[in-house]
Amino acid sequence: KLAGLEVCSGGIVGMGESWLDRLDLAFELKDLGIKSVPINVLNPIRGTPLEHLKPLSKEDVEEKYIRDFLNCSIIDRNSEKFRIDKIIFIYKYGSKKAKKIAVDEKLKMI
Repeated sequence: KLAGLEVCSGGIVGMGESWLDRLDLAFELKDLGIKSVPINVLNPIRGTPLEHLKPLSKEDVEEKYIRDFLNCSIIDRNSEKFRIDKIIFIYKYGSKKAKKIAVDEKLKMI
C-alpha cells in the first residue's frame, strides 16, 4: 500500500469452517483495507491433506452464502459496522436464483 499498490487478498471456503469463521475473515480483510477480495471454493484433490472433504456444490455455495448474507445482522443498512442494503445489492448483482432465495428469506420474516 505504501508503494501505491492495491492489495488483493481472499479466502478459500469449504475447508470445514463455520460461517462465523468466514465473517471473521471478512472483517480482518476490511480492517486491513483490502479492496479486492476474491473468494474461492475448495476443490479437494486426492493425495492432499484435505482430500477427505466433500466438495461444495455450486447450488450449495450460492444458496448457503445468500442465506448467510441475508441473515447476518452485522451486515445491514442500519449496522454500525458494515452498512449495505442487502436486498438492493442482490437485486443489482445477484443471479436469478439469488433473487428467488432473497424473496424466500424475506417471506420467512413475515
